[in-house]
Amino acid sequence: MTTQSEPKRIGETIAGTGALPERWEDWNFLDLCNDHAMTYKTAPAIKWNCPDCGKMEMTNAVLVAVSPFAICDECLVKRKRAEEGQSAEVIALEEKIDNAIPPIYQATDPERLPWKQRQEVLAWSMPTDKSRTKGLWIVGDTRTGKTRTLCLLLQDLIKQGRQVRTFFHGSFGDELMEVMRSDKSYRAWKREITSAELLVIDDLFSFKMTERVEASIFEILDERIAYYRPTLVTTQLTKKDAQGRFQSLKRWEAFFARIKEFFVIVSTEQPKQDHMKV
Repeated sequence: MTTQSEPKRIGETIAGTGALPERWEDWNFLDLCNDHAMTYKTAPAIKWNCPDCGKMEMTNAVLVAVSPFAICDECLVKRKRAEEGQSAEVIALEEKIDNAIPPIYQATDPERLPWKQRQEVLAWSMPTDKSRTKGLWIVGDTRTGKTRTLCLLLQDLIKQGRQVRTFFHGSFGDELMEVMRSDKSYRAWKREITSAELLVIDDLFSFKMTERVEASIFEILDERIAYYRPTLVTTQLTKKDAQGRFQSLKRWEAFFARIKEFFVIVSTEQPKQDHMKV
């Protein structure tokens, strides 16, 4: 029976390579290549700033010594785009899309989404007459393409110059509950959310609905409606399904009365063509 030995430490001798540098600052690329026991992992994590954007991260000290001129992943993407000859405007646009939409949804093939719901969602646009502003409410079971279809629309809106504030995978509820711990934080967060040109909430009602949470959601939605600021939502729950999640029956009725009046409602269905996966 074999036993797992303790990992070697920096400065110990590695068979056939000699001793690795005792100080992490003295490591070079060849040392790292010869570190078959991966002793570099025992080096401390230190503060490192990207030389391009200045963003600070905690990084393994040996990796900093070996690659002193390395840049962060975001800056690496920017450089690659610049080298490919993309204009500053195109790079800025792609950065906005990257910041607003998770990468997995940017790669969606429109032809793999149900045609009817795709047309209904993509037909939504920002009206020129504010008094006719309506949001978009996409409701349907899981795996019916709600989020992917919405992201196709979002990419078009961002390319049109629209400013969007997005929450995916139930993160709206997480942030809401976090900021509610402080009245000051909540007021500042609420101002940001209600003033956004476009608010996007993916998977609404997927989080715990306490009385204060549902009251806050109602207030945010109501204020955005009052100022003609559209909200785009996906949810798995119909009005009937959501009734059991609300603490107040009156608030539930008032909430969905506003949805009916101030939103374009799109219902999604499971794709039937060849059991298409979305």
